[in-house]
Amino acid sequence: NVVRRAWRSKRDPVTWVVSLLYGAVVDARSTLWSLGLSVPAPSRVPVVSVGGLTTGGSGKTPVTAALARHLTDEGYRVAVLTPGQADELEVHSRQNPTVSVAGGRDRARLAHRAAEDGADVVLLDSGFQHRSLARDLDVVTMLVDNAVPLRRLPAGPARERWAALDRADAVVLVRRHAPRAVAQRLESAISEAFPHVYVAHVSISARGLEPVSPAGHSVADPSPGLAVAGVMWPDLFFADVRRAGLSPRHELSLPDHGTPDQRAVALMVDLAGSGGIVCTPKDVSRLMSVLPADIPIWQIPEAVAWEKGSGRLLGGISRLVKQEAHGSNAAA
Repeated sequence: NVVRRAWRSKRDPVTWVVSLLYGAVVDARSTLWSLGLSVPAPSRVPVVSVGGLTTGGSGKTPVTAALARHLTDEGYRVAVLTPGQADELEVHSRQNPTVSVAGGRDRARLAHRAAEDGADVVLLDSGFQHRSLARDLDVVTMLVDNAVPLRRLPAGPARERWAALDRADAVVLVRRHAPRAVAQRLESAISEAFPHVYVAHVSISARGLEPVSPAGHSVADPSPGLAVAGVMWPDLFFADVRRAGLSPRHELSLPDHGTPDQRAVALMVDLAGSGGIVCTPKDVSRLMSVLPADIPIWQIPEAVAWEKGSGRLLGGISRLVKQEAHGSNAAA
């Protein structure tokens, strides 16, 4: 919460200096890749990267899961590789049970293993800055609702400059609560600055309430007393909670990907009371592992709907995988 408030506040001199140093290092590293002085490891199967310009909250995981579902429906064997956060691994496993999911820093090694295990295609969740593995397609997700200026870390959430979109093949604009007109204006700005980048639109919406704990399954009329969000932009989740017709007395933001400590657990138990807790899909595993078994827990699942540009993007990815598969068969 302190970090998020700082991103929206006026510039702090110390943080701004650190941000400039961070940006200089990232830009220098990116230049090495762009000049070919650092060479990415090849992959035996097509690699599609889904990443973002910011440190989190841009919709990378749900968009990656949607692409995995599309390719699985097309009959391809899909492997999803993440940086290794347990919550993202579990979300992918729950949403696409037949997909191979693995996490770790060395995704070139993981991609090699996935190919050996029979994968037809590898999807990188959060892969735009992970340039040590060659990719056939770079997709960047951007959250339309995020009104925070794109300052570089730690002064803001940005890992890279807006100019980094020049190396993307496609941008997926992710809309949660923002009007479609906002997405259209952002598309126009991207298309004007980067004419070669294809732009598609998706909306992510709440799908109601779903029990995830045994105690939650036993409650006939859910009325959680606490809403918990351990994600980058918790206010968007709290808005989903209200749209689902719920009115928890308390809202609690946790660090993104963070596991609650004993103090946070005690606070959640106290605030939840007998009503229980409603949380994001990414919070399910970590809350279930630390909270007492008698606390009812529900999640609000997310539904991804393609609003514009899905035919060309999804069709292009399918053709890429099909061509590579035919090429491999011919070589064999």
